[in-house]
Amino acid sequence: MYTKYDMCVRMADLYQLSKEHLVPDMSALEQDPTKPQLRPMNAQLDVDYSYKLLDYEPIVDFEASLKDCLENFVQV
Repeated sequence: MYTKYDMCVRMADLYQLSKEHLVPDMSALEQDPTKPQLRPMNAQLDVDYSYKLLDYEPIVDFEASLKDCLENFVQV
């Protein structure tokens, strides 16, 4: 399971890019009543139960797929 922040960190690691500018969004911890819709801190979907129910195991590794998808767009 990956948050958007986790995915960005993995992309940076994959291509040996700087992660100094990446900051996790902690705004869900703020209690600001002027914000009508606060989002949960962790909005990732948990599919473990579905995998068990369907006896499913992903055949593609996230990092390997990420590299395949991004290699034409990354200039290192």
